[in-house]
Amino acid sequence: MKTFSFTFSNLQFSFKDFIPFIRDENGNVNETIAGIVDELIPQIQGYCDLRGGYEVFEVSFNENKTILILSQTFNTGKIVFQQLKESEQIAVFICTAGQGISNWSKYENQNGDPLKAYLIDLAGSIIVEKTVDCLHELIKKEAFEIGLNITNRYSPGYCNWDVSEQQKLFSLFPAEFCGVSLSESSLMHPIKSVSGFIGIGSQVKWTPYMCKHVPSKELYVWKTGT
Repeated sequence: MKTFSFTFSNLQFSFKDFIPFIRDENGNVNETIAGIVDELIPQIQGYCDLRGGYEVFEVSFNENKTILILSQTFNTGKIVFQQLKESEQIAVFICTAGQGISNWSKYENQNGDPLKAYLIDLAGSIIVEKTVDCLHELIKKEAFEIGLNITNRYSPGYCNWDVSEQQKLFSLFPAEFCGVSLSESSLMHPIKSVSGFIGIGSQVKWTPYMCKHVPSKELYVWKTGT
């Protein structure tokens, strides 16, 4: 198993990462919101603990469109199965931005600033996705060095892959791998964490997501005048 710690500079995190999520219905960014984001960006680094890791497993695919890794059978759903079915191996990963951002967001909300709390939470969602981007690139580099390709990444909860299958995924790793644990209801802690599969093989290819995929659970469109 390989584990990594990432620096904030690896992410190339900036104001532009917020724009798709904070513009209004006319495509404009509210000046008040922009000002808060500008204030947050220099502070965010101090609340991050960017870690990730993965293991590459041999994989087999069953006629009933399930995926077998070690003793675990994953029912990823038709769409994810189709993207992974040509894989010779699968990189299973866990990645996190740490607990600090969520703690900060909770503090601001409890102290009467829900807008700032929301923007901090949004930053955490963006940051963990960008951290996974870094890990994805490392897996891609390793695969390319031996003449193999990789797929996009797919996580439980995406495209009818039941989130409860996090339990099977986490069973492939030691407890608290990269500082991430799983609740009985299959929610990760820290919340700003991502896990999933990346296919590896000579016949696989990267394709865009076919289902809605955004860093935060809800894409909030700011209304003019709010």
